[in-house]
Amino acid sequence: MLININEVDEMGNNLFVLCGVLLAVNLSSQAPAKAIISLARTVSSIPVLELGGKTLAGVSIETSFFDDHPMAVAELIHGSAQLLLTGSTLAIKNSQAGGSLVCVATLVWDVSGLVTFDPDIRSLDDLAGKSVLLPVVNGPLDVQLRTILKARGLQDKVKIDYAEPAQAMALLLAKKAHVAGLPEPLVSSLVLLKNAREISTFSQAWAPLNGGDGRAPQVSLLARKDFTTANRAFLVALLADVREVVGAIQSNPKFFAEKYALVLGLPAAVVERGLSKTQFEVPAPALASELYVTYLGLTGDTKPLAADFFFQE
Repeated sequence: MLININEVDEMGNNLFVLCGVLLAVNLSSQAPAKAIISLARTVSSIPVLELGGKTLAGVSIETSFFDDHPMAVAELIHGSAQLLLTGSTLAIKNSQAGGSLVCVATLVWDVSGLVTFDPDIRSLDDLAGKSVLLPVVNGPLDVQLRTILKARGLQDKVKIDYAEPAQAMALLLAKKAHVAGLPEPLVSSLVLLKNAREISTFSQAWAPLNGGDGRAPQVSLLARKDFTTANRAFLVALLADVREVVGAIQSNPKFFAEKYALVLGLPAAVVERGLSKTQFEVPAPALASELYVTYLGLTGDTKPLAADFFFQE
């Protein structure tokens, strides 16, 4: 059988083209890379929840609520989750210890308040001789409250204990604690549903120490350094979208309260009050750095942050 060499060349060219087409089809049909963002069931998470299911710079976003915070941190460190929205002091302590976490952005500069059922406690000065429950040792509220009490000369006059928020609420309701420092929407749920009194937001208590500025880093989005290096375009796009969502929340909190009431398991009015008490802001790295330096100075923390602590957009 004779074979025409021109036919062989043509067959080879056709096969090459066909393989190229199949490869292109295969690549285009592949699922994009995935970034899992772990977060708590609080109003602080709403800007990130809004992005769940989106694909940015070829990376799809999946949001996941955590119930066990130490486990969520472990999953971030070991790469099971790519980002974690959590208390800002975790990032600070990790950086000061030479850890691998980067602060992608601080989203929330106040989301917490001091709440009580005690009719005799109406101001911060009334805390003398009382007990206060806080969520975590060395967490954002612990660091801030100790600084606030010291500035008022109350550091040795207030007993601070620790309980996770659900337990703190139960102890408060059972009159086994005088005051609890809680995040939103828990404060609003006690105020609106249980007739508790909010003595002060943390922002209101912090402002006199900070030249009238109530901002202090409370909730930040964290990632490992290797993830931020490999996914810079994704993170830049993510922060742009988060800023857009934050603006939308500030313009229409009622809409977002109604949208996420079922997710948070609370009436829309509670979520709306919680959003109104939450100070969302996503400052550029330079401003964030200035705010952190001021915060660390006020709290007496002299350990420096790593040079690459803040993700650079």
